[in-house]
Amino acid sequence: MPGPAGDRREQVVAAAVAEFAAGGFHGATTAGIAGRVGVSQPYLYRLFPDKRALFAAAAEHCFGVLADTLERACRGLRGAPALAAVDVACAGLLAQRREVVLLLLHLAAAAPSSPHPEDARRIRAAWLALGDGVAARTGLSGQALGARLARSLVADVLRGPAGGAGRGR
Repeated sequence: MPGPAGDRREQVVAAAVAEFAAGGFHGATTAGIAGRVGVSQPYLYRLFPDKRALFAAAAEHCFGVLADTLERACRGLRGAPALAAVDVACAGLLAQRREVVLLLLHLAAAAPSSPHPEDARRIRAAWLALGDGVAARTGLSGQALGARLARSLVADVLRGPAGGAGRGR
């Protein structure tokens, strides 16, 4: 979406990623998201009809960031080198975009118990779609690659950021 409204929408999605990463769906507030961007809650609701739509936009953004990261990491590689590149890319993503990784982990944990089956299906489909572009290069099935990504991202989070294991940003 070009122009100021599109820019503002991108700012709101970035703020939503940070808020949802910190507290999950239930812990984040639209007031907190609006405050991060410097807009009113009514303005937020002009961009997104409700909190679930904002959460979906934040999730879509994070899956897009991860997919782009994995595609760049695996470009030109096959087999074990591609798989090693995936692991390095996940660690790099955590170092550079921690909130994206944390929200992805929230999504992985929350999907099975979501009270909204369509949300759970959309999240599961997004995780499986990540494997579509990269799986062939790694030699893993889409499902096996998804499991590997989840383990890698969790391990990276548990190790903590470089120079400060276990501390936040």
